[in-house]
Amino acid sequence: MTLTLVEHEGTTTLTFTQTVGDDPAMAGGVGPGWDYYLDRLVVAETGGDPASVDFGDYHPVHAQHYLDMFS
Repeated sequence: MTLTLVEHEGTTTLTFTQTVGDDPAMAGGVGPGWDYYLDRLVVAETGGDPASVDFGDYHPVHAQHYLDMFS
């Protein structure tokens, strides 16, 4: 995993990069996982309860989308 911070005119952009290496099937779990955790972060940042975000809404529902990206 790589995290990169780039500042431009007072705004900092954070970029997460995670490779799937030699196992493209890994994307079926990792992709929905990142969606889930980043959505929890947004909910927490806006004053909501991160526990209200249900992993079942992300996986396995979105797994095929990420698998298709690497097939």
